[in-house]
Amino acid sequence: MEFMRRMLADLGRRFGPDFVPSFHTINENKILVEVTGNPDPYRRKKLHVIRMAKRCLPYFKSYVESGGEGYELFRRALLVSLCGNKIEISAPQHKVDVGDLRGAITECIRGGLAVDDTRKIFRKVESAGRIMFITDNCGEAVLDTLLLAELRKYAEVVIAVSSKPIEDDVSIGEAKLIGLERYGRVVGRGGATQGVNKKENSRTFWKLMRGSDLIVAKGMSCLETLTEYPGISRGRTAFLLTVKCRTMSRNIGVGVGGNVAWLYPHGGK
Repeated sequence: MEFMRRMLADLGRRFGPDFVPSFHTINENKILVEVTGNPDPYRRKKLHVIRMAKRCLPYFKSYVESGGEGYELFRRALLVSLCGNKIEISAPQHKVDVGDLRGAITECIRGGLAVDDTRKIFRKVESAGRIMFITDNCGEAVLDTLLLAELRKYAEVVIAVSSKPIEDDVSIGEAKLIGLERYGRVVGRGGATQGVNKKENSRTFWKLMRGSDLIVAKGMSCLETLTEYPGISRGRTAFLLTVKCRTMSRNIGVGVGGNVAWLYPHGGK
């Protein structure tokens, strides 16, 4: 009751035409931690989805490695990583059977892409000196390792995670558990944030992002937040996500459940 009272009061103060849901989540998480005294309320669920994702990782590794080479290999790795975005335990309009992740991810891959900029993204990868990879949820980060393994063949990779726990997103602790450091330099974005937030994130993170030739951004939170900073994101951000709510569906013109590999802005070179 105390959490709801304080959270709704905060929402009432901030809500307006420029309201960004992922920015509100930052304040919501701060209130939850203060009220409960628990700095990581989702920890048990996060550990569970990491274990389940690791079980099916070898199957999808075989799928990717059977894809030939070059673009075809990259595309398969991207599809697995993108479909890993299905592993979401905090979106009310989206459900996934964590007990059958292999089936859920396979079905997602077979469903293809509603927005397919994979060839444009691959050309960006081939010419990049540094790629920043911004993670989303814990379970999908296990499958992200297949795409990260491909990206590091072409460029320096910086993997940006939340510095502190927030919902089911990857923070420093989960990054170590998953072993993300094997695929690039792992950095905390600063604070407990979903996507990016200039007020909350560190100067070091923003400097690294500005100096990256390509930003690979996972999940709806990244799309919600990075598009608030078009000077940084325009022309060099690859958004990889599954559409999980009606609002996002209306905004980008893709049905709920649709898979998006979008080089922002769509149609841009």
